Amino acid sequence: MRHLVVVSDLHLWQATDHDDLWMRYRDRRFLPDAQLASMLDGLCKRIPSGQLTLVLNGDTFDFDLPPVTDGHTVQGRSPRTEDQAVDRLDAILRDHEDFLQSLAALLLRGHRVVFIAGNHDIQLNFPRVRQLLFGQIVQRCMQMESDCEESALRSRLAFHPWFYRSPSGVHVEHGNQYDLYCSVSDPLWPFRLDRSLQSNVGTLVLEHLIGKLGYFNPNVEKTFLLTTKEYLTHWQRYYFRKPRSLLQTFFVGAWRIFFELWGELGLVGRTIRTPALQAPDTAAHYSLFATADLRATMRLLRLDRLLLVVGVLWSALALLVFYPLGIACVLLTMLLYEVLQPRCSYALDDVAQDVAKTARRIAAIYGCKAVVFGHTHDAAGSWEHGVFYGNSGTWVPRYHDVACSVALEESRPFIWLREAGGALEGGLYRYRSGAIQQVTASCADHITESEDLAATDGAAIPDASATKLATSAGCERSTRCAADLALASHDDALGLSQSVTHRNRYSFPS
Repeated sequence: MRHLVVVSDLHLWQATDHDDLWMRYRDRRFLPDAQLASMLDGLCKRIPSGQLTLVLNGDTFDFDLPPVTDGHTVQGRSPRTEDQAVDRLDAILRDHEDFLQSLAALLLRGHRVVFIAGNHDIQLNFPRVRQLLFGQIVQRCMQMESDCEESALRSRLAFHPWFYRSPSGVHVEHGNQYDLYCSVSDPLWPFRLDRSLQSNVGTLVLEHLIGKLGYFNPNVEKTFLLTTKEYLTHWQRYYFRKPRSLLQTFFVGAWRIFFELWGELGLVGRTIRTPALQAPDTAAHYSLFATADLRATMRLLRLDRLLLVVGVLWSALALLVFYPLGIACVLLTMLLYEVLQPRCSYALDDVAQDVAKTARRIAAIYGCKAVVFGHTHDAAGSWEHGVFYGNSGTWVPRYHDVACSVALEESRPFIWLREAGGALEGGLYRYRSGAIQQVTASCADHITESEDLAATDGAAIPDASATKLATSAGCERSTRCAADLALASHDDALGLSQSVTHRNRYSFPS
């Protein structure tokens, strides 16, 4: 039996030690490492050696948040070059010993670990960054078992820049490519001509706004997507008569984001695009990518409202000075706002829904048995016509309040799929206090009530061979998917069968 466990959006960052409300969510006490290690240890005790593949589905690390010096956050940009990324990852890993040890224990038991790059850890595309991470994990393995072979460990650890396709037909992808705020032009080669990383709206927002407005939690939208009244209350509570400025940071940062994105979009056309994205087999997949939109960005940053106010004031002044010109100015202002205003909604909730819909399209393109995303932080799982669609959610610290006293949720979500005899079962699970709870129905028995599975030694594992599995046509692999999977081996460095010509570029560095 094969077991596939998908965890995403850990957002492992540099921890802080100060007792201030500023970026309280980054405090060391809120790190998810210990819970993840406990959950993985429970799974390893119940799954035979070599049968588990753990997929860390993007945003495992958060390179975008500002760095930490002496326990306090300092101003700094997301690393764009390989040297900068290596330094940042080295600093991050110092705060995540439990995470490194849990992965080392997993590899020593013969299981596999797969890293998929997300929008917050796109730096995993740098060879030296991957080498550093692998070296840190090997070091822990050597401390646990001095006679372990590095080559064997290397064969069980893989990095994928875009997506991972399992032998049983499970498609795992972070999902940021379908979010216009977080996509890049080519996930297989997200670099400019100078080998620095491309930027997107999400990265720039963290650099110029959220990273400088530490009373907002970037992982809890309701803390920064506020009404005008709520922004005034927030300013009065945290910024009034204090050295930090909300208004100056917001307006300066918003315009910097806009102009940097403008320049970035001009550079995208001059970047290298891998032939894999031009291949007929991936054309349909590539067509699903979202592209950055300056008008949508203006609306997100409320710059369209600001321009409208400026235009109205300018028109009013023109009316006072010269009546006919004033009328023309008013009409011109209304016309410009109509042109700049997007005709559809670009709210973050709508983006999350679009990402979820894309999973159905990918399943149709490749004939997959399951499609699993992350990115949106909204855990979900459902079986539709024998195909599983899931989102592995997030383990990042999320709280209702700035003081981080009331958690949004206590449990930690993950996707657990099991395959035996060509049939697939499993779904969305949650881990809490040493117990694993099944949330969604399995393909086998369509459970309607949650099932608790104690994470202890000798606990029973749902066995696909012992239950009646769905055998509908939708759960069977199509001819196209079978051919695809025959080419895309489990050890493919890209997880993309059409990209064999680029395997050396993205394989693990020697």
